[in-house]
Amino acid sequence: MAAAKPKSKLSLSLANVRDPRRAKLSPAEKKQWRGLIAQEGLDDGDEDSVQLVDVLEGGAVRYQLYLWSFGSAALFPAGKTKPVGGAVQHTFRANDLELCAALAAAWKASAKKLRLREALRFELAKEPLPHEPGSEPRRGERRSMAAPSRRRGVATATTQPAGGGVAHAIAALRSLVTAGKGREASRAADALRDETFTAWRLYPKLLVDDLSADQRAVLEVLLDLELARDLANCGLFNRDAHLARFLGRSRPGPSDVTLEVGERTVPVWWAVSAVGSGHARPDEVLKGWKKVPTVAALAAWTEIARDGAYDVLTVRATSMKDAGFSSKPYMVDYRTRVVSLLADVSLALGAEGEKAARALTTRLPSWGGAWQVFVAIASGLRHANGAPLDTAYDKTFAKLWERVGGDSFHAPALATAIEEALPRERAKAFVAGLTPPRGR
Repeated sequence: MAAAKPKSKLSLSLANVRDPRRAKLSPAEKKQWRGLIAQEGLDDGDEDSVQLVDVLEGGAVRYQLYLWSFGSAALFPAGKTKPVGGAVQHTFRANDLELCAALAAAWKASAKKLRLREALRFELAKEPLPHEPGSEPRRGERRSMAAPSRRRGVATATTQPAGGGVAHAIAALRSLVTAGKGREASRAADALRDETFTAWRLYPKLLVDDLSADQRAVLEVLLDLELARDLANCGLFNRDAHLARFLGRSRPGPSDVTLEVGERTVPVWWAVSAVGSGHARPDEVLKGWKKVPTVAALAAWTEIARDGAYDVLTVRATSMKDAGFSSKPYMVDYRTRVVSLLADVSLALGAEGEKAARALTTRLPSWGGAWQVFVAIASGLRHANGAPLDTAYDKTFAKLWERVGGDSFHAPALATAIEEALPRERAKAFVAGLTPPRGR
């Protein structure tokens, strides 16, 4: 009896790029578009950047792919209103390996020809995306749940040598690197990371004392081999410099100074992040910060406010379904809490805190920097205590929309509070700076 032929791989193509604001949309597409605007908080400038693309299988529309600024995306099954994949900062993730591979191939084949403005890379999600209640799993999802060893991030026989254990996996990884097998080493590193750490466990951030011996060993080897990546989704950091500092392999920085929060002694950077995520009370952190010597307290504040400390000012999606969005309520709450805490600390530092806040208006980064601007203005308003804000802050208003977009900084309550605290003409300038011009 002849052996059965293997099933053909999913083949997709991209077509029909359009502007969802102007194109004639189907009822389902209208719901998708309205949902994106509501969930993402897209303003006029963001809406101008959105492209809608049909994803075809065998000539039939299988998915709708929405793309917008700064490498963001959302993928909907045709006729459905719940996304099955998304992108943030140019990395698209879904929980179907076959779908990711097919999308990557379709993107490579036609993204340039179709003049798609965003750049994306495609990879498998670290946790399954929930399908719609009452529906069957999507194509490929049943397979990935039945055979988890085929999913990215779950070690297989090729990444765990005979005998098992983290030590053996580390030895195998080093051997792959020594042999020059870069692709295999990359996959083994990802599997080792995902076997050792909990995916989508972002907050509260881990402390070095929280690490098990195996976890520390894995981080050390990933850093040694320059294979540390996507660690922010495990409660750590994506930058090697921060990871090295965290592990004590480089000198500590200003925000590594410790303070008391309740019954715990924690670094300042951790305390600020924990306030943002709701795992620490702002009043307790402020109380502890006030007990830190002034010079050290001020240095820690400045490093965090200038976004130099452990990605504390980066708000990340806590689940795959939120990837590609920046205006989820918990994300907005994070920004509001952190900015408010830093403004309170600046006030507690007195004249030196006011000087530090005003200094934030200088040496702004060439791209992004919305955090720095909002921390500076909020702190300045605390010091003003009802009096007019120093006009030195006004220079940050110009083209503030570019910085907000660059940081995906969505915090409407903060913007409203600042607008209401400014004199009328200066408030108009602030609002104008936040408003992108038409066509952008």
